[in-house]
Amino acid sequence: GHVAVGFSGRTGCWVDQFSLICRPLNPDGTLGATQVTTTSNGYSTGGGPFGQILLPGDSIMVGAQVNSLSSYLQSITIYGQSLQNIIAGSNPANNASQVSTAAYCGVDQNLGTQLAPPTHVIVGMVAENSYYSTAVSWKYAPITNFIGSVVTNNDDCNDSNSNINPAALEICNGLDDDCDGLTD
Repeated sequence: GHVAVGFSGRTGCWVDQFSLICRPLNPDGTLGATQVTTTSNGYSTGGGPFGQILLPGDSIMVGAQVNSLSSYLQSITIYGQSLQNIIAGSNPANNASQVSTAAYCGVDQNLGTQLAPPTHVIVGMVAENSYYSTAVSWKYAPITNFIGSVVTNNDDCNDSNSNINPAALEICNGLDDDCDGLTD
């Protein structure tokens, strides 16, 4: 599946036509290189494009704060965490990087910050599709939907074979079954 890593859109007095930028999350926990975007929120052609706003490195989106002006979206700040922090259940409110964009006409209302629960990531958005972007909420899913069981230490020497692990018995098969660095 794909996870959100940033967003793009247009800005003038309001943020408009914004889309999430997503990348595939591979079963081994790495992000694929191919970017896809969601359908945009709003269809005004005013303002100008602000390009891609991407989280740093391999951070994955875990939440956002949205502000409005005259009932239209004025700024978006997204929050991201590393996969390791997400797996560890780190609270997004305490341990997240952030990037944002803002239109230039001011802010009159903070619409709040929405954060996914620990061990969850943003996978989409639900938005009112009107001429100008007026509202958005975020869809999230557990990280285990994408990568299943995850090893967070270096003790397991072969994550692709559950029979090879530090607790396994060494058997005569030409493999290092118990991860001690020796075969058979």
